Amino acid sequence: MKVAGIIRNCDNLGRVVIPKELRKAFEIKDGDPVEIYAQDDAIVLKKYIPSYDLKTKIENAITSLKDLAEYKGLEYEDTKKINDHLGLALLEFEKLEINSGK
Repeated sequence: MKVAGIIRNCDNLGRVVIPKELRKAFEIKDGDPVEIYAQDDAIVLKKYIPSYDLKTKIENAITSLKDLAEYKGLEYEDTKKINDHLGLALLEFEKLEINSGK
């Protein structure tokens, strides 16, 4: 996604300031880790989200959905579609972990 080109100078220590608008759009706060890697002919900066954190969030969402359904007395069919999507997301995530050797 390239919305607008923003030019920043690199200082003598190799530092570049990420514009405030981009930090806000990507919810990067002071002290947040940022992943930096090369891809083709570009240097990519990306907010770092540990894989275990994402997996935990998916698992918590599945548990919360089951708890809410039980509390509200909902039938399995009422929550099946959402639960299926979360389950598929978790399976895809686990495949990525296996393929990356984590």
